[in-house]
Parts: sequence; structure tokens; C-alpha cells
Amino acid sequence: MTPQDVGRAAAHGDPVALELLARSGRLVGGMLATVVNFFNPALIVVGGGVPSLGDVVLARIRQVVYTRSLPLATRDLRIVRSPVHNWAGLNGAAYMVIDELFSRRVLEVWLPHGSPVGRPDVVEPDLGPPQAPGDAAMGDAPNAR
Repeated sequence: MTPQDVGRAAAHGDPVALELLARSGRLVGGMLATVVNFFNPALIVVGGGVPSLGDVVLARIRQVVYTRSLPLATRDLRIVRSPVHNWAGLNGAAYMVIDELFSRRVLEVWLPHGSPVGRPDVVEPDLGPPQAPGDAAMGDAPNAR
């Protein structure tokens, strides 16, 4: 059984499927309430497979967050479903790669060549000469006293 199967069953009114989705929303909402009380965000974007299955999960998340959080923390809080749905992980990974490629350390490696294409040293940085096992532990490190 997949989350999509549960979503379809809930859409047709299956009480077990509806309870599974509501419980998921309660669990996520409980965790998010702690985050809201601590960080006081203005926006929470909920993504992934289960929240995209329907309004039951998102409604329960909102209910739990607004019930268990401090009123001041939820006064301007918005909880919305992610517009990127299941692409969130891929988008995040792409942004991590972009951040790394344009970091000062990596940019210095490939910029003189015009492009990072064909530059394995960009993703496999030079870590220096290999150390014998135990060198650092024995106090042989350059700054050891």
C-alpha cells in the first residue's frame, strides 16, 4: 500500500484512510508547534508526498500548530502546502550543488579554466598528502606541542 492508495481511499471517504492522514497531520503538527514556539516563523511550507494527498493532513497540521503554539507566535503565521510538491528534494539538491560550485574555495579551482566541466578536482578536492594512520593521534600534526 502506498501513500497514494491511502489518499485515494480517503478521497472516497474510507474512515481508516482518513484517520491515517489525520494522525500523520497530528504528528507533524506536534513537531511543528515546537518549532513555531522556538523560532516564531512567519511562514511554514509543508511539502512531500503525504501533505500533497489532500486537505485532511494540512488541516490537522494547522489545527495542532495553532492549538499548541503560543498566540503571539501564531498571530501572523501562515502554513501552506509547497507548490513544488515532490520536486522539493531535487530542487534542494540542485541548490546545494550551485552553492558549492560558486563557493570561494571551489570557484578558485575552476574559474581560471572558464568552466567546471571536465574538472574532477572540483568535486574531489586535494586533501594534501595521505597521512599514516595514527600520525595526528601521536602528536605529529604540524601544530602539535
